[in-house]
Amino acid sequence: MNGIKVILLINFLILQLIWLITSSLSFRDYLNNLKKIRTFFIWSLGLLLYLQIFTIINSTYLPAVRLTYLSIGGLLINISGLILCVWAKLTMKVNWGPPAQHDVKKQKKLVTFGPFSYTRNPIYLGLMLFFAGIEISLSSYLVLLVIPLFTLIKKAVLIEEILLEKYFGNEYLAYKKRVPRFF
Repeated sequence: MNGIKVILLINFLILQLIWLITSSLSFRDYLNNLKKIRTFFIWSLGLLLYLQIFTIINSTYLPAVRLTYLSIGGLLINISGLILCVWAKLTMKVNWGPPAQHDVKKQKKLVTFGPFSYTRNPIYLGLMLFFAGIEISLSSYLVLLVIPLFTLIKKAVLIEEILLEKYFGNEYLAYKKRVPRFF
């Protein structure tokens, strides 16, 4: 396994570890979420990433070159996504909940500081960068999976926006005017 793949694997493990440590979901919640297509797609992407990193699946569209600019650029995109995701998750703390849901009992505060002062959806944006960065680093044609991933994320964001507007009203509407959805 080359150096880029080792770094990608470490980044992937860091992301999973942070989510595990900071999750407010119970084991039962995790099991219930496994029944959803969105969750199945996300777990499938994770498995696909592992299989690619360990070269069980070879999906490269360019000849193998040790350290190409493309691989380094993809790695930088991946690391940027990781930093953004982790920063946002740690900023949210107990206010984080499953995608496209809002638990009023747990999520009592609208988080608008830290990465949320630059983008309303730093976790989603970070995850897209994280995934795209892996695929670019591996010179993989599976980078095209960013399109259905973005579609799922956009659908979840639209649902969340309705929920946030319902629960936080004018505070959320003012935030929505001030801060872009993604960029």
